[in-house]
Amino acid sequence: MKTTKTIATINDIEILVIENQEKLVPVKPLCQAIGIDSQKL
Repeated sequence: MKTTKTIATINDIEILVIENQEKLVPVKPLCQAIGIDSQKL
């Protein structure tokens, strides 16, 4: 079963953890929150 949990809010952007037998954190919202262009990663 897949669950999603908000672990923080930075600059009005929610940082999520997605759990589906492993814990995943999407990179794009983190980049947006701190002002980094995720396309250049």
